[in-house]
Amino acid sequence: MRFGNQVNRAGLWVIVLGFIVNGSAQAGVDNEAVEAGMVEFQGGAGPIKGYLARPKGDGPFPAVVVIHEWWGLSDWIKENARRLAGEGYVALAVDLYGGKATNDPGEAHELMRALNEKEGVADLKGGVAYLESLPYVRKGEKVGAVGWCMGGGYARKLAQESERIGPTAVCYGAVTLDAEELAHLKGKPVLGIFGADDRGIPTDRVKQFASALKNEGNSVGLHIYEGAGHGFMRPGGPQHNAKAAADAWTRIDDFFAKNLKK
Repeated sequence: MRFGNQVNRAGLWVIVLGFIVNGSAQAGVDNEAVEAGMVEFQGGAGPIKGYLARPKGDGPFPAVVVIHEWWGLSDWIKENARRLAGEGYVALAVDLYGGKATNDPGEAHELMRALNEKEGVADLKGGVAYLESLPYVRKGEKVGAVGWCMGGGYARKLAQESERIGPTAVCYGAVTLDAEELAHLKGKPVLGIFGADDRGIPTDRVKQFASALKNEGNSVGLHIYEGAGHGFMRPGGPQHNAKAAADAWTRIDDFFAKNLKK
């Protein structure tokens, strides 16, 4: 199924490149119920692309920004967007690397280093504006955010810098103990998904992050999985833990259902 060009109500231009019916092997995605494809919209400094997945129908539906790992906009991230669409959300996975993606850790590291943080957040804000312009997205309500690895950290940063973002799921992404940054998250529901064996993100720091948010009055759900390392939700990865990943998805589904489906 293809759609014509759409105009953002805020004045941003949006081009739908090829919106097609798509399915996924992941739970919660029904070939007959989900439409998905690449779109182009206005980012922080020019046009960027993303992968949009949506339930069929007029809606209006709640919306979620999906943020990729340091690997780029991979097939797995697209599957995650379709999975969320199968649960009733309009999900946009923003491509922060301009079409580049890799399976090589060295190249992924270089791509992440080359990404300017302010520009990345600005592009994600463009994704939020695009979602809010769509006629089948609920108006006047907060948009959710979820990310993994690098994307988990960017989900938090986006929530800190955008009043339009509400419930935020950080999946083994960088956390913060900075008082100013924590203050910008005040009042926003936060879900933390982490592995106990993650050598890059110590569990003590994660617990301090959750405790500090609670002190700010946030609703916080923190789940640290024993026997799970960094990237444990990604199928085929060296740290993949199927049992922990399945439970994490249950937590994510419950989190967004509670905070976005009203």
